[in-house]
Amino acid sequence: MSELRTRMIRDMTLRGFSPRTHEAYIGQMVQLAKDDKRSPDQLTREDVQAYLAHLIQERKLSWSTCSQAAHAFRFLYHVTLGHPRTEFHVPAPKQPQKLPEILSREEVWRLLNACTHTWHRRLLATTDAAGLRVSEVVALKVSDLDADRMTVRVQQGKGMKDRYVPLAKRLLHDFRVYWKTAPPGIWLFPNRQRTRPLDITVAQKIYTMAKLRAGIRKQGGIHALRHAFATHALEAHTADLATVQHQLGHQHISTTMRYFHLSQERITGTHSPLDLPKPPGVEEPCPRRPRRPRRGAQREVPRSSSPRSSAPTAPPIGRLIRCPVLSAAPCRPSRRAAPPPSAAIGTSVIAAAPCRSATTPAATATVPNARPWPRSAGSRPAAPTCSRSNTSLSSLRCRPPSIRSPRAIPA
Repeated sequence: MSELRTRMIRDMTLRGFSPRTHEAYIGQMVQLAKDDKRSPDQLTREDVQAYLAHLIQERKLSWSTCSQAAHAFRFLYHVTLGHPRTEFHVPAPKQPQKLPEILSREEVWRLLNACTHTWHRRLLATTDAAGLRVSEVVALKVSDLDADRMTVRVQQGKGMKDRYVPLAKRLLHDFRVYWKTAPPGIWLFPNRQRTRPLDITVAQKIYTMAKLRAGIRKQGGIHALRHAFATHALEAHTADLATVQHQLGHQHISTTMRYFHLSQERITGTHSPLDLPKPPGVEEPCPRRPRRPRRGAQREVPRSSSPRSSAPTAPPIGRLIRCPVLSAAPCRPSRRAAPPPSAAIGTSVIAAAPCRSATTPAATATVPNARPWPRSAGSRPAAPTCSRSNTSLSSLRCRPPSIRSPRAIPA
């Protein structure tokens, strides 16, 4: 394995691969050897394809990880080992077409204001103002800022290419104010010891903490500021598509075209066919009135999942109740005044609450041929009481009170 690794590193160095590509490809070779417990040069085409299927189906890895493994295997077997592509084919998984979540201009300002340190704010502001990658923004030097031409020079970015991006006036003013208290060194964003540039992981954590403080729930890391730069530039018409391609450092314009499809003006500028004017001769349907319930029909009470109780429940509010005594029209409130509590009930006028009360309705009626209840000495006349029937919950029945035992009245 050591000899094969040395050959593979030599081939990647001759082709100008970055150190991160070296690390990723060597890591995929080590995982392949650990899984099959054999050297990669002893594996067949079926073994490599079975390993790729294991990564996709069983381990459920992302597309980027599986694609990286497939390209590492292609480089090993086609370049380092020299197997022909027709005999040793390494398939790559299909790339899913996904679009990033774009931060609005308000969210970008909330993100910058949520930073706790001034140099955290300058780091995120530089990434958004120039549309840089995280590896490019941490590698910036103070000498890369050109205040006369208002440009920022990106040295040896992705693909080992140099380019120039615009320098914002507000960003330059923030740097000059900070340099009055802290003189600049070599690096624009150094580490604590000021010996080397800031680590990429630290920049990612700074963005994540600022996003949490700002209350932004959109997915994505610090690379979302690069997406926001390209989309906002196309929406504001400050740069055309070719200019944005050069500022982002894309080799093909098709990579930059997806930001053109993400611009809000292009999405909202297309009207939905449902919002178009109505065709001539087409009438809108008349709204249907809700069907009224029939008179006298009882409403269905929804059944509850709780067990039924034997105690009767009160009838619904506003419901009209039939008087069991009159058994004719619904009960009407009585115009006669209720007798005083001390008077004996002669014609037995039963006074209760009106039928159309907002609370529990009751009936008021006059019972003919009623006799006064026997009254014992020293006791007060008892008023008639009403009880509800257990069989019908929507009606009330009147019954005479029971004769109570005489109670002595204190002198």
